[in-house]
Amino acid sequence: MAEPDRPRSPFAGMADLSDRTPVRVLSPDEIERMLADHRLYLGTEYHEGHRANFASADLTGRDFSGLTLRGIKMDRAVLRDADFSGANLQSANLIGAILQAACLDRVDLSGARLSGANLVSASLENACLAKADMRIWSSH
Repeated sequence: MAEPDRPRSPFAGMADLSDRTPVRVLSPDEIERMLADHRLYLGTEYHEGHRANFASADLTGRDFSGLTLRGIKMDRAVLRDADFSGANLQSANLIGAILQAACLDRVDLSGARLSGANLVSASLENACLAKADMRIWSSH
């Protein structure tokens, strides 16, 4: 039963992600192949390989420390407890990603899209957030 006089949370208008795309489960081999293709994609200035697409993937606890992940797609990915320390995530798409308790220390997130991302308890020590999009979603 709803309590009509109860104060609303400032987050009450945020997007409801409960009915979003189901989480994709990837094998460690698939993840490594996608990361290798992404390295090739960046190394050949987008002529070979493929931009990694980890949208809606469960990458809980994964170690991405020190990797160049420029432009990677990780929208709606589950990245709880993931380690990105020292990684390059320039222009990465992390819209709606779950980054609870993730380590983003010394990460370059310049130009990254983080709107709607859950950064509760995430560590962002010495992270670069220049021109990052961190707007909070609303239902309006």
